[in-house]
Amino acid sequence: MRGISGAKNTPGPLRNGEDVNDHMRVFVGSKVTRFDGLNELFKDIRRIPGSKPVNTPELHLTFVFLGETDPASVDRISSRIRSVELHRFTVKIEGLSAFPSPASAGVLYLNLEDSPEIRYNHRVLDAALTGFTKENRKFVPHITVSRFRDPVNVKDLERKYAHIQWKEEIRSIFLYRSILKPEGPVYDPLEEFQLK
Repeated sequence: MRGISGAKNTPGPLRNGEDVNDHMRVFVGSKVTRFDGLNELFKDIRRIPGSKPVNTPELHLTFVFLGETDPASVDRISSRIRSVELHRFTVKIEGLSAFPSPASAGVLYLNLEDSPEIRYNHRVLDAALTGFTKENRKFVPHITVSRFRDPVNVKDLERKYAHIQWKEEIRSIFLYRSILKPEGPVYDPLEEFQLK
């Protein structure tokens, strides 16, 4: 385990002139670094009015969303993550889908094959972070590539990019801070945790 982006167990001064006492949006996730076949997809997404594509280096799988969090709680959150054993896993990407549906998409995402390791990591993290978690929705493993201001029919995109497919081994997870910007969110890694 090691701190990254100059971060240790507690965040330093927050970016963009924000006050250090402000709450910050926090989540636990894993970074995806392979982007096979996505350049053309992102060109197509940017042509859709009201789209907010995720910048390619920011692609990730969210395990637990903590939401607005007091920076003073980051140490305790990190300590709880360090207290559990989490497993390495492989992400297997197969095409696209959307929430709530491809016919009326608010979120476009890469399909991610479910696995026992992904389910285990989510379950262990969710239990370890009881009291901090803010989301009660059913866990659906996915990797968001864009959000849309208004619902969009993405069935054509779903068909066009059904061939997207790759695998990547994931060896660490991150405690992220999400910084919301007009052009889309930026995800600042506060701490990295190695998987076993």
